[in-house]
Amino acid sequence: MRSFRFPATAVAALALLIPMGAASSASAATTRNHPQVDWISVRCAGDTLTGLVQARGTQGEVLTLTLLERQRDGAHFMPAGRTAQVTLDSGRGPNRYRFSIPIAGLTARAYQAVIRLGRKQGVVRSPVLPAGECAPGPVVPEAALPILLPASMLVSIASVGVVARTRRTRRARRGGASGPQPVSS
Repeated sequence: MRSFRFPATAVAALALLIPMGAASSASAATTRNHPQVDWISVRCAGDTLTGLVQARGTQGEVLTLTLLERQRDGAHFMPAGRTAQVTLDSGRGPNRYRFSIPIAGLTARAYQAVIRLGRKQGVVRSPVLPAGECAPGPVVPEAALPILLPASMLVSIASVGVVARTRRTRRARRGGASGPQPVSS
């Protein structure tokens, strides 16, 4: 019987390739099991940041959005201590999920929402949202007391004049109608 011998270099190469193939298939399997996020969009209305996430993954899996804030121009974004969560549905293809994060009491110059997917997938970031877009809705400012006091006095005087004039007119009508009637012959 004849024995077949592999060259030592071929055996070493095969020994190195087998674990690499197993590792790459294992990493592909774990990538498939983690959610995939395509994009995050944000907008602001008053003191609430709202947005959409387009993602796909296993039903019931929860994605956590973290709000980042930038305190001054040129500074790095830092966590603002506010989060929102979306729960993935099953379905084919990506789905869109709504979220909202209250920003009342924050004094940042800009905001950004992020989802950290893990070491290999990285971080998905929303576009930067300037805080000026989160201005409160139109509010009627309160008038100052020095303006209100003279205006209210003028309205009071005018209403007293209208009431007095109305009384005089009524008296004149009553007095003329209830007096003696001319007799015609």
